Amino acid sequence: MNTSEVNPTNFGNFSQLISDAVEIKTQAEFLLWAQGALQEFLPHDLMIAAWGDFTLGIISYDIISTIQTARAQIMPEKEMALFLKRLYAYWMSNGRVPSQLQSIGSVIRCRDIQDEELKTCMRNMKTAMLHAIRDVRGGSDSFYVLLSKDAEVAPERRKIFQQLLPYIDASLRQIEYVPDYVLPMNINKALINEPVNTNNEFNLTDRESEIMGWVCSGKTNLEIGLILNISSFTVKNHLQRIFKKLDVVRRSQAVAKMRNQVYSS
Repeated sequence: MNTSEVNPTNFGNFSQLISDAVEIKTQAEFLLWAQGALQEFLPHDLMIAAWGDFTLGIISYDIISTIQTARAQIMPEKEMALFLKRLYAYWMSNGRVPSQLQSIGSVIRCRDIQDEELKTCMRNMKTAMLHAIRDVRGGSDSFYVLLSKDAEVAPERRKIFQQLLPYIDASLRQIEYVPDYVLPMNINKALINEPVNTNNEFNLTDRESEIMGWVCSGKTNLEIGLILNISSFTVKNHLQRIFKKLDVVRRSQAVAKMRNQVYSS
């Protein structure tokens, strides 16, 4: 994971990231977004989202990661509540601002975690960024922990974390929470099936033809970006050029034109 300084000067990508967040409807889509486009601005290996009353210890949580051993249902609620309360207490004592922890800090030594695989996973994380959104009127908080295997995190990412957290939180709030959500053994394999074979009579480039194959297979921009290891904003730019070549204005028209080409060939 790249630990170089991150600064969202590319407002196109930043704006598209936020637009994509608004469109998220399922846990799978949020995972794709978090492991795809969000990584450009907030690289991380594991996200813990928690909400509830941290004073009383009434806490619900979810773990968002492609790491198989890091699933929410693995860890008993009492253990996770203790773990998150300690992290939350550190955030409170640090002025309620985006905070960073190094692996040497006892606060992330996972003494509350009993599951050995999850404990090993957590111990492999070298840094943690913490921040919360306090619900003063409702009396509950949303608390987020971004864990990374990187030993260092650029200080600027704390500001980016603060800027993006409302959108991350809003996205998760509109998704039904499924605590026993099963992550596919390989998320890429779960996404990928054979795309429609597109003959190239429209003078598409190899990349454009590849993208249209996935579009014809029903993949979203987020999914295509993850499959091809590019941002959804880049996929959108490719599609705009493709639409011009196909002389269409909508995705459905492009699919219809490509399918007609394939079926008539």
